Amino acid sequence: MNLSRQYAQNIVREINSIIGENINIMDGKGIIIASSDKNRIDTFHGGAKKIIDENLKQLLVHYDGEYEGAFTGTNIPIEFNNNIVGVIGVTGPDEEVLKYGKIIKK
Repeated sequence: MNLSRQYAQNIVREINSIIGENINIMDGKGIIIASSDKNRIDTFHGGAKKIIDENLKQLLVHYDGEYEGAFTGTNIPIEFNNNIVGVIGVTGPDEEVLKYGKIIKK
């Protein structure tokens, strides 16, 4: 399953309007396909790629640049039929965005 860029951007817009934090959605290759920061679209996100490659349930990025193209925040896999098809990320300090990540995952 491939994530639709248009659908992903709609999700980003809706979540961003509620929580006010920067949101990114990455595809199965770790490429940002939707973002509240338009400059990040079509760039690589190393944290997302790590989640996909290692089948992680979550990845906290503790500082900007810890993973290529990643900023401080939380990243959570998007699963379909028990396969990771993408990753959603929320930018910001761990203690603030971790709670948002848990809600978004639901």
